[in-house]
Amino acid sequence: MSNARIFDEPWVQDAAARAGVSSQSPAVVRTVAGAVESQLRVLIQQTLSFQRKGKAKEMKVEHFNFALRKHRLEPIYGLSGPARGQANDDGELVSVEDLAKAFSAPAVPLKPVLALHWLAVNGTQPAVPENPVVLSDKAQDELKTLPKEFQNLYVRIVGSLLQAADAGTQRAVCGILAEDQCLQPLVPLLARFFHTQIKSHCRSQPTSHLSMILDAMAALQGNRHVSLEAHLTQMLPGVFTLVAAPQLGNDGRGAGDGDGGHWALRKRAARLIASLVRRYQSVFPDLFARVCRTYLDALSPPSGALPTVFGGIVGLAALGEESMRQLLLPAIPKVRGLLGELFGSDDDAAPDAAMDVDEADGAAGGARKRPASALLPTSSQRERQHRQAEALQCQQALREALAVLQRSRLPLHVRRPTTGGGVDEPADTCDLDESLGIFLAAQSPQTIPHAFLSL
Repeated sequence: MSNARIFDEPWVQDAAARAGVSSQSPAVVRTVAGAVESQLRVLIQQTLSFQRKGKAKEMKVEHFNFALRKHRLEPIYGLSGPARGQANDDGELVSVEDLAKAFSAPAVPLKPVLALHWLAVNGTQPAVPENPVVLSDKAQDELKTLPKEFQNLYVRIVGSLLQAADAGTQRAVCGILAEDQCLQPLVPLLARFFHTQIKSHCRSQPTSHLSMILDAMAALQGNRHVSLEAHLTQMLPGVFTLVAAPQLGNDGRGAGDGDGGHWALRKRAARLIASLVRRYQSVFPDLFARVCRTYLDALSPPSGALPTVFGGIVGLAALGEESMRQLLLPAIPKVRGLLGELFGSDDDAAPDAAMDVDEADGAAGGARKRPASALLPTSSQRERQHRQAEALQCQQALREALAVLQRSRLPLHVRRPTTGGGVDEPADTCDLDESLGIFLAAQSPQTIPHAFLSL
């Protein structure tokens, strides 16, 4: 190596002046220059050694930093990483403000705030975003056998479904379940989770939560990269519960989530079962027959729950025209008789008659007046009105099924002449008898089931 010095005495004196050191004697300056040059030569040799060991073609800042760390010196900051540009040789001035505007500033971080939430209510942890997701012991044991990535994905999916995430997060979760190609190891855990949620919370959770669970199941069923045939025994009972359970959700009887309530939820669940039957009927030859038997039992429930009857109707209708023609049409007289019992009584006229008698007594000079509580419907009357509303939903489902069989929509409204003139007014929704008559008139005698001969 050449004996020519890299650092001369004027350079050392200039560096000492910038550091605030007073002028030194020439002997001290020569000693410092020799020591700095010797140390620098050692560092450069170490840097070349790291370059050769890393099989790099060029010496980089990282190699020099390795040499500094080996000698327990502070590394150089701000010069590592990929090059962001080259200096201009033309001497053009660059404004710092222009450079700042050229790069978008990072988003401002959220301001830290404090909020209160319940850790437990009556010994149960509420499902709020602030609380961690609690998995069952069996699910935790199975998760431990999976890679860390699958564990994190399962926890995020389950957490989004349990904590009632926003609509955007729900769509993202359904998108993952519908398109991800590597979900097969999580299918057993997801199937058990869906079954547990529906079985345990079909009455204690709002219909919006059940609707979210159903969306997740439909998304998973639509994933062509996932096979569910080994897990139908866990998924189908839960979906059947959403179709034919006497009560769904804790929103109140007849209440819903703004999109048709539990009636629309039952229809969507019936369509999901129909899609599962079409997909796996070749694997399980008796699947279609077992599903039809379940729906036929729902048409005549022992408890007489009309939501269960509604589930049987929409379930058979979702399976296709053949199931409606062979199974639903023969059962219509029995369903029609069950619904007709709710509209054949004159009990509803009793309150109006009692009110007329009281008004007549008051006009005759009697001092007796009806209390305000007497004007409100009794609990039995409210129950009957609710049953009649459920019967109307069943009738509407039957009309829609008949319309599909007839291959044209039946008129859901009839026009009735007024008493004051010849102008027609739209009346209420037509009853089941009228729709049934229209359907039978359009059929040939060979296609009419024997059950209709007595109608």
